[in-house]
Amino acid sequence: MIRELRTQRGWNIRTCAHHLELTPSHLGILEIGGNMPSIHLLLRVARVFGVQAWTLMKTFEERRNAEMAAEAAAEAARR
Repeated sequence: MIRELRTQRGWNIRTCAHHLELTPSHLGILEIGGNMPSIHLLLRVARVFGVQAWTLMKTFEERRNAEMAAEAAAEAARR
């Protein structure tokens, strides 16, 4: 979600990280789903990009649930 918002603005990862007050490496980890952002960070992202925080939270939750379902299906297939 953050990557999509960033690219819509035409920002590279360094510019976006600066606006979000993050390091580029932390932002990169968030963009690939390596960490779940804190509520504080979600609110900052919403403010910077002018979107509703609940939309971000819903998107992150849906993606996380899809990843967990895919992992569970892969584990079941291995058995």
